[in-house]
Amino acid sequence: MNSIEVPDFAYQNDVVDDFEDENLQTMAYIVSRMKSHIAVQLLIMQVVADLCKMHVQSLSLDTFTVIREIFLSTANHSSELKSETSLLLKLEKTCSVLEMSEPPLIHFENECYQNYLNFLHDLLMTNPSMSQENNIEAELVSVCEEVLQIYLDCAGFGRKAIREQMGQGGSTLPSGSVKEEELAARTPLVLSMMRILGSLERGCFRRYVSQLFPSLVDLVRSEHSSWEVQDVLSNILESCIGPLIME
Repeated sequence: MNSIEVPDFAYQNDVVDDFEDENLQTMAYIVSRMKSHIAVQLLIMQVVADLCKMHVQSLSLDTFTVIREIFLSTANHSSELKSETSLLLKLEKTCSVLEMSEPPLIHFENECYQNYLNFLHDLLMTNPSMSQENNIEAELVSVCEEVLQIYLDCAGFGRKAIREQMGQGGSTLPSGSVKEEELAARTPLVLSMMRILGSLERGCFRRYVSQLFPSLVDLVRSEHSSWEVQDVLSNILESCIGPLIME
């Protein structure tokens, strides 16, 4: 994917003015390649995830290292793709002109992080010795915070979103119906992440509450596409943070 040069187009009043046939063919090829790339990545992750569920209690250290690297690298890769603002704008305009569906980048990012979270959480719950040796608890919380920041950025309260609002970033925030659609698309992942946080033992949650609390406060301030986010967040505040405050 990195070896493909993305052509520029002429714009007038924010609308594509003149697409040359050659550029259209190139962009159509890029869209097709990106969709195929995502489909293959998702298939690989699904196979790996299924194998993990069957053998999570008996993973060797070498196997664990390889699997963790697969989930980590695909999650990072999905975020990098989603952050390529200039490319995404070109793809959006191209797909509009050619009446093609856009590459499912949000779905790709969601699935990557969901598989990564599931792997770490299953390992923490079923293989305590390996989890302790490899600091899985801290890694799981760190990935949860990444997922939370992705959601908050979309809602306008994440660290990246705040930098962009201050003019320090290179991209723009989604707005209007686009923002609502993206929040809705990201809701299942953030719900899963919060349920994982809520399932952690009190001692574990206590160790990381200072790391998580600022983002949870931002989540309280954010708008949501589903009442479930507020409901699960309330449960975390009541069952996880409340008891720590009362100690």
